[in-house]
Amino acid sequence: MPPHPVKDFRTDINGLRALAVTLVLLYHFSMGVGGGFVGVDVFFVISGYLMTRIISRDSPKTPFRAFDFYLARVRRIAPALWAMTGCVLVAGAAWLMPAGFARLAVHARDSLLFVSNLTYTGEAGYFDAAANTKWLLHTWSLAVEWQFYLILPWFFIGLRHLGLPRRGQILVFAVLALAFFANCALQTPKQPTRYFYGLDSRAWELLAGGLVFFAGDRLSRLGWAQKLAELAGLALILASAALASEALKWPGAWALGPVAGAALVLLANRRSRLTGNALAQWLGYRSYSLYLWHWPVVAFLNLCGYWGLPARLAGIAVALLLAELSWRGVEEPGRKLFAAPRQAWIAAALLLGVLAFGLPAALTAARTAWGPFGDEAGEIARLEEAHGDWGFAAKTHPGSRITAELAATAPTKRLTVVLGDSHAEQWFPRIEALAERPAKVLFLTHGGCLPIPGHERIGSREPCGEFASEAWREALALRPQHLLITSSWIPYFFEADGGYAHLSCHQREGQCQPVRSEAGLDALFERFAERVRAARAQGIAVTLLGPIPQSFESYPEKKSRQIAARHLPLPVHVEASPGLLAGYLDEARFRRAAAPIDTRLQRIARETGATFVDPADHLCAKGRCPLTDREGRPLYKDESHLRPASVIDERCDWFDELIFD
Repeated sequence: MPPHPVKDFRTDINGLRALAVTLVLLYHFSMGVGGGFVGVDVFFVISGYLMTRIISRDSPKTPFRAFDFYLARVRRIAPALWAMTGCVLVAGAAWLMPAGFARLAVHARDSLLFVSNLTYTGEAGYFDAAANTKWLLHTWSLAVEWQFYLILPWFFIGLRHLGLPRRGQILVFAVLALAFFANCALQTPKQPTRYFYGLDSRAWELLAGGLVFFAGDRLSRLGWAQKLAELAGLALILASAALASEALKWPGAWALGPVAGAALVLLANRRSRLTGNALAQWLGYRSYSLYLWHWPVVAFLNLCGYWGLPARLAGIAVALLLAELSWRGVEEPGRKLFAAPRQAWIAAALLLGVLAFGLPAALTAARTAWGPFGDEAGEIARLEEAHGDWGFAAKTHPGSRITAELAATAPTKRLTVVLGDSHAEQWFPRIEALAERPAKVLFLTHGGCLPIPGHERIGSREPCGEFASEAWREALALRPQHLLITSSWIPYFFEADGGYAHLSCHQREGQCQPVRSEAGLDALFERFAERVRAARAQGIAVTLLGPIPQSFESYPEKKSRQIAARHLPLPVHVEASPGLLAGYLDEARFRRAAAPIDTRLQRIARETGATFVDPADHLCAKGRCPLTDREGRPLYKDESHLRPASVIDERCDWFDELIFD
């Protein structure tokens, strides 16, 4: 029995919650469940079922009241969310860098206002902060649910005003669910980030739960059918968690597996040991608090630089402890909050305002007065400025892959097309700064995408293969005098230790085959060579620009962490490659990392008549590749991208002859 007996309490739903949160927990703590994110889809189905049940019980004796419905949702969701957000803000004020805390304050506001899914969609991009640095990223799913709650009651009221009988309402539900599913399946591959966070792409999952409610207890008289439905549903959820991975563009059509699985378990409506055992019930009661608190623990571990197995196991234990404290101290008492309905919304609005606006402002003022970094505050400011410094003026031309265009101000017949990823884009400020020189330059670029047709990044939401094919098609159609191709190259294929990164695959024979060997790398670069030959056959001069000196570690980030370790009450573990914190890369170490790429680019250049240029020949000297200038200012914005001022500097004069007449 639940701690506070509820009419029609279903242990199977509680057990389903336990399974969902366990999958999410194991996924986020990297415990070998690569598709554990399907737990969120299960939660959506449960929410759709419960909300439809609550709203559909409208009758003359117990009429539905929107005020009571929303007040109940506030009592259920808000207290634990408010408590977690407040604690995270206080922790962030003590532990985060100024820019990190400013971002956290925005995320806290939008999480409390249930619009964080829109915020994270808007932030998405190649230079977006890593997911595990966003302490409130997980609140996107709460935002989706709340947005659904805002619409669902009025949708029902509208159907009733139209005089639709129950069968008509079910038909409308089914048609909408199918329409939203079709849209999700078709559009997710094209706009994966937008559809991952969107209400419209998740609505069919919530509506599926509503359809289960309408189906009723049709299996209750057939014990064998109930058991079969439960087993099949659980098997579908577990199979989805085992087979799904970040390589899939989610949710899309793939989400049908966990959604159908959750629907079958709900339809079975069966009390069994599978979902009703003591452990499942314990986790089920605490599933909401566990979901809220586990992600800040993940973010904290990453902030401190601890992610080994002992740290992750300790993190899970801490998350369970916080969930227990939250459930007993916040969730359960919170159900009695706002006992006087008339004053409820005023009190809720005041609390929301304090948390969303007042607390961040107060903490920011306290940080300013505290001055946690002492005489190194200026250094922190320089490092944070570097991290946000980028000079590419992206403006995608309609119907084109052209991302930027620099027209010549002096007479010239020479057109240069720059093809590549963000490492091609980083040269934009230099060309722009020398606009009086005769050059017309078009950029065909996509951050995070290698300029090789058929190449895909495993786990990426970007359509890289499609970009590369279209960009090459457009480049050859333009028939430029010069084609400059460059990329970061190395991190697409290799880890910091030189091993294969398992991040790339090559589309061949209808499958994307992982590039995890010399043979796989040769096959992919042969496809690249074919395109270079095609350009050379048209008389186009081709320059292959190798990787610039780069690391797998960001100097601004590592240096900031080193300073934080000296000043903040935080057990920060800073581990960096030799020379990094002193402001340089070891040239020999970098050249070893670049060798597999450089040798292949050099071979393609020899065979096709293209020109190979090695940036390290110009950016390194005396065995070192500098990461800072003579005044100690960072030359790079992160682990591999040069800042605009660095590109414009005389150290990069050698680049001009690649572009200008």
